[in-house]
Amino acid sequence: MMCCEVVYSFMVICRLLGSVCLIIIQRMFAKQFVVALGVFLLGEGFIPAQEDLPGVDPIPQNPKAFLEKDYRAEERTWAERCLLKPTQERWSGQPWATEADSLVQEAFALRELEGAQVTQHLQSLAPRFKTLLEKGVDDPLLLCLGAQALFDERLNWRDAKDVRKRVDR
Repeated sequence: MMCCEVVYSFMVICRLLGSVCLIIIQRMFAKQFVVALGVFLLGEGFIPAQEDLPGVDPIPQNPKAFLEKDYRAEERTWAERCLLKPTQERWSGQPWATEADSLVQEAFALRELEGAQVTQHLQSLAPRFKTLLEKGVDDPLLLCLGAQALFDERLNWRDAKDVRKRVDR
């Protein structure tokens, strides 16, 4: 009986000491918080407004610099030479060949004009790709661009899933 009372008393004392220590720590941090808040509020008046900051000259750029627009133009030239020409030879004589030619060239042009940060650059071509793909087109270039356009239309990968699967066949 005596042992249980001693253990119980010890537990009560530990809880009280823990609570007292917690209160002391909280008050210490409360003081630091009040001091930091005061320094922040006092210093706020010393921060200059955006209009008061000195202007910065534009960064000089070499006129011969190779920019993103130059890269996109080269990428389009490469795509037309290495992707479109061999594909045109493959699908020549097909009833949908002229529509496919114009659609792919428009897709390459849109990819060139849009910036790197832009998504959904083929969104406007999605309805035309849908009608072309419904005709049973099985060319990998058209399927890939069509899948990208279908995805760009609603940003839903499920829209392009079936078309992507057709590329692997």
